[in-house]
Amino acid sequence: MREWLINYGPMKQVESGFEKAQTAEKSGKLGEAFTLYTQIAEILPDTELCRTAKESATRLRTQAETQFDQLKKTADEKPYTETVKALEVFRDKYVGSVFAERASQLRSELLNARADALEGRAREAEAQKNYARALQLYKLYLTYFPEAKRYAEVQKHVKILKNKTGMK
Repeated sequence: MREWLINYGPMKQVESGFEKAQTAEKSGKLGEAFTLYTQIAEILPDTELCRTAKESATRLRTQAETQFDQLKKTADEKPYTETVKALEVFRDKYVGSVFAERASQLRSELLNARADALEGRAREAEAQKNYARALQLYKLYLTYFPEAKRYAEVQKHVKILKNKTGMK
């Protein structure tokens, strides 16, 4: 009776999940495959199929971590747009997993670093009373970094600066 329940209950679930994970992996949806393999490995850990799922999850984890580490390492060496595109490709490949979240986090950190650098240049121009240049740099910030964490504050500051200087 126990064998019958395992074979037609959890084992059936393991088999169908394993097939879905393999299909996802073959179609390049590695995040989905990783998540499925990880879930399957926990259902009946002492069975061969679950051990295989665990090995597949470990392999995909290692592969993703290696690729992500490489992206992080080359982020400072490559142009910003190229790095962002590579992170987006990585994120799309691993959507639905922790690796996609890490890629989004790194993309956000890079974006905010670039935005902060541009804001710093604008503040320097403002400190030198070169308001035209400061506003030009702030407008670049508002155009290219709408997702930056300080976007709302910069937007308010630009309005104040425009009113203060009478510039448009």
